[in-house]
Amino acid sequence: MNTVDDVKLQQLNTLFSELAEDYDKSAFIQQEVGRRMLARLDYINYTPSQIVDAGCASGFHCQLLAQKFPKAKIYGLDISTGMITVANKKRSFFSKQKFIQVDMTQTDLSDNSVDFIFSNLALPWVNDIQLCIKEWQRILKPDGLLLFSTLGPDSMMELKQALSNTSADIEMLNFIDMHDIGDSLLKNKFVEPVMDVENISLLFDDTKSLLDELSATGMLQLLLNNKYSQLSQNRFIMESLDRINANYPGYLENNDKVYPLNYEIIYGHAWGTELTTQSVQGAKMANDETFILDAFLDKN
Repeated sequence: MNTVDDVKLQQLNTLFSELAEDYDKSAFIQQEVGRRMLARLDYINYTPSQIVDAGCASGFHCQLLAQKFPKAKIYGLDISTGMITVANKKRSFFSKQKFIQVDMTQTDLSDNSVDFIFSNLALPWVNDIQLCIKEWQRILKPDGLLLFSTLGPDSMMELKQALSNTSADIEMLNFIDMHDIGDSLLKNKFVEPVMDVENISLLFDDTKSLLDELSATGMLQLLLNNKYSQLSQNRFIMESLDRINANYPGYLENNDKVYPLNYEIIYGHAWGTELTTQSVQGAKMANDETFILDAFLDKN
């Protein structure tokens, strides 16, 4: 008999396997946040030899990790068979990258085997964050480094508002607060956790392109609390588009109406249970920034 967790994992596998081939074309926010995470490593004097990318999706950031740490072995973990297939297509024959389809709350990796865990915007998909952080602590070496990002409660508030005004029947996901994640890290014996937040806003010309973008990366499915299958989700978009458009809080820019979508990005890093002497400088926090999605799409 399948448990609720088993069913959810099967749904995620199916969803992201369907999205995998074209995922990178739309994953602007995922790629940008991952780059910002990697930039934070410039302030930390640390060279890992065993790296795990937990929730690696198409393997985009595994490639960047390999460039930054060319001698390291990199294990990309993802629940989606389709994503693993796409990631393997990118891997060269002599690559030190290995991609494994697995639930990142139960990785089957050995205790204390990993120097560095990198996880970019994967936590929102995890059913039990406590269990995930506990697993990270288990596989991380005592002086290893954890670096992650996730979505904060104010993410996609504009769309949440529009959907709330569209139908009272829609139950949307509430993203976990930064302080709760920090408490979970301490509870699981991570050392010196540091959390911070920034907001990144995307601008869209219309709500249809906004919804299409979210659907292509699974974000709409996430926001709708995995209630809808891909087919019914697409039907929902078409049937609700006019009402969403009417209720969406757009604004004027250069005499044109645009539709903003804000992401509250939570960043965190922490060390394993035994903190050795590390050279860590205070990271410079970027100001809130707005990226125009069209500029990204023109390059792809």
